[in-house]
Amino acid sequence: MHLTFINGIPNDEFKKYETNLENMKKQLEKEHEVDFFTVRNMNINYCCGCFSCWTKTPGLCVFNDDMRLILKSMANTDYLIYISPLAAGFVTSATKKVMDRFIPNALPYIKIYDGECHHPKRYNNDIKLGVVILDDGNLDSEAVEITTKTFERLSKNMHAIKFFQAVAKADEMGVILNEISSC
Repeated sequence: MHLTFINGIPNDEFKKYETNLENMKKQLEKEHEVDFFTVRNMNINYCCGCFSCWTKTPGLCVFNDDMRLILKSMANTDYLIYISPLAAGFVTSATKKVMDRFIPNALPYIKIYDGECHHPKRYNNDIKLGVVILDDGNLDSEAVEITTKTFERLSKNMHAIKFFQAVAKADEMGVILNEISSC
């Protein structure tokens, strides 16, 4: 199984999470192909909304940045898992930046999907999408609900065959392992 992780942790304030994530990654790599992207260490531009990835360079963003690595991984993955604390009531800007830049992996056409208008997916992989919200002890239940609903919508836009959400403290990264092993 191919797993893609988007680590949207913005700084060392969440170091205890990253230590546990690194241990989880090592454990998963024994049985799976794992791509783990720490966004704060990457050169990723914000989407400029030019739609060149649909009209001028289909499937390829005009920005020649590190997002190309993530898009390639997304095109081949079985699991796409976003990991982020909440800041100002939503995922970090680094996490949101990656969410916004997945559009080259969709086609520019509109089709009815689950009773709604959506862009078809460009690649023929069945993604299971998840979000792990990091709990630093100050989570607001409304912010968790808004974040979950947003990722449910992203899941539908990406035609994911499964969506999961988890809230985890630093020592609870095992929720990811539990989710992956249940499939």
